[in-house]
Amino acid sequence: MHEKKNQYKPNRKIKNMITIKTLNTVQRELNENKEFVQSAEYCVIEPGLSGFYQDEIIKHKHLLIYLSRENLNSVNLLPHCSM
Repeated sequence: MHEKKNQYKPNRKIKNMITIKTLNTVQRELNENKEFVQSAEYCVIEPGLSGFYQDEIIKHKHLLIYLSRENLNSVNLLPHCSM
């Protein structure tokens, strides 16, 4: 008798999946934008419809994920310096 092995295979066609390539593309676009000051963290000044909260501190990676779906002009940010 043969035992059945676990044949579970995760669905690789997950919609809206964020890939490293997508994040790299967004990062390149930010690098080309001379009016945007990049930082490790940002303070959200005006969240708009972004889902962030006013005065929330977000990491650069979270901004990249957000920008992979939305435009930079949809949220107002300031670079945040924590010491």
